[in-house]
Amino acid sequence: MRRIIVALAAALLLAACAEDNIKSADIVTQIPWPDEERATYRVLDDDGDEVGALVMTVAIERSDGYLLSQSFSFPGDNFTNDAEVLVDRASLQPRRTTYVIDGPDGIASCTAVYAGSDVTVLNEREDGERTDTLDVPNIAYDSWSDLFLWRTIDFSQGFEVEYADIVACQAPAPPQRLAVKLEVSGGETIDVPAGTFDTWRVEIDAGRDQKAWFTTDDAHILVRYDNGDQIFELIEYSGNGSLTALVAVGFWIGVESPPTSAMHSTNITNAARIASTSQATRTIPSLTARLLEFDSSHQS
Repeated sequence: MRRIIVALAAALLLAACAEDNIKSADIVTQIPWPDEERATYRVLDDDGDEVGALVMTVAIERSDGYLLSQSFSFPGDNFTNDAEVLVDRASLQPRRTTYVIDGPDGIASCTAVYAGSDVTVLNEREDGERTDTLDVPNIAYDSWSDLFLWRTIDFSQGFEVEYADIVACQAPAPPQRLAVKLEVSGGETIDVPAGTFDTWRVEIDAGRDQKAWFTTDDAHILVRYDNGDQIFELIEYSGNGSLTALVAVGFWIGVESPPTSAMHSTNITNAARIASTSQATRTIPSLTARLLEFDSSHQS
């Protein structure tokens, strides 16, 4: 696990440097989740060993917002990580992000507040704090919302889109703007602990190779996610949608399949090869390593 932590931290630095010529684009076509949703995943390392768990939830915040949450636990390393992003209910534009690490070396936290054309980020740990401010494009999304955001794109064969991502809580480094490209590259049938699913495969380009698989039904549930170092696989899903009971007990869902050409295509044109868009991709361990190595001389 510690070797993975170092690799993810290095990838984050490389990805965060690529912020020139970022397109500010609205990529939300349809918000597919119900008002309340909970999905549980197992986290596997690059050897296929189960090392942790992830719980992702959606909840309504007041009448005009969604609270998108991710909670990671890594028992072997004895730490947990929790991230929450409050977004506009219609546009999914971010308003506030909070992130907390709780491990053997203490607690560290990050809070990002979006206001106007700026985001202000406060990182706190036991031996100090720092505050940074970053200009935000007119349309941009917080990286901790990416695994939710990707479910809202146009799922059709060959669809491509680019958008501006804000990597706000990546302490101790300052926040960064990041260009992210997505491509719906084909369809696959995927087996995970929750069952067997027909899915659309999405290639993510933002600094390293990543792939995500979403169900082909209208809910577009994230079934599997591979960030190059870790894999998330769906264990259980619950919500007030029609899929709840079937997914929770692991039955195959007869959702609408992508076209045959998509299901069996091996000729994927210009599949994205660099990706690290979701803050979840640099999953919590990377942030832990860098935060705990933060020298007080770099604090504001």
